[in-house]
Amino acid sequence: MIEPPVERAPGWRGRLESVMSNRFTGPLLIVGAVLVVMHGFWLGDRMTYQQVDLLAFWLPRWCALGHALQAGHIPTWLPNQFGGVPFASDPQSGWLYLPVMVLFSVMSCTRALGLVITLNPIIAGVGLYGFLRIERLDRPVATVGGLILALSMAGSSIALSMPFSGMLAWTAVALAGGAGVMRPRPPAGQIGW
Repeated sequence: MIEPPVERAPGWRGRLESVMSNRFTGPLLIVGAVLVVMHGFWLGDRMTYQQVDLLAFWLPRWCALGHALQAGHIPTWLPNQFGGVPFASDPQSGWLYLPVMVLFSVMSCTRALGLVITLNPIIAGVGLYGFLRIERLDRPVATVGGLILALSMAGSSIALSMPFSGMLAWTAVALAGGAGVMRPRPPAGQIGW
């Protein structure tokens, strides 16, 4: 008598493949990992006087931006820095940076700054994940790439340097956008990019 083959439970490779087959697993893992590493910024008050640029330069600028936008004004002049400086005409002011505009308009300035600090590594990691997926790399590989970029930013002082963390974040998004434009697709799909 021949016995039927016994089905074995999938090993770790099978479980990894089944978990990673979900298209949202990689980005959710990237977001969750950054939120765990940077919990002091988005949940608590981790900012100290050691982060001089954040508290002395970016916080007053973006807080004034948020207050002006709440009042329905375009902030053309920043009166509380150097006796007054042009704001909207300054390309490094953060004016028209959508996350800053939204967050500083709807919540307190210190909470918004903590969220902006946390958001840049998330944007970088998910942007690199998107780029690698558009380039047809497997989901686990794209997830590891996004995690490496996001966590290397979140665990270092790069996350506290707004120009550098923003540049890294949006470079990854630009790579994903450029790869999406260059990928051959039907004309209707090309218009979407």
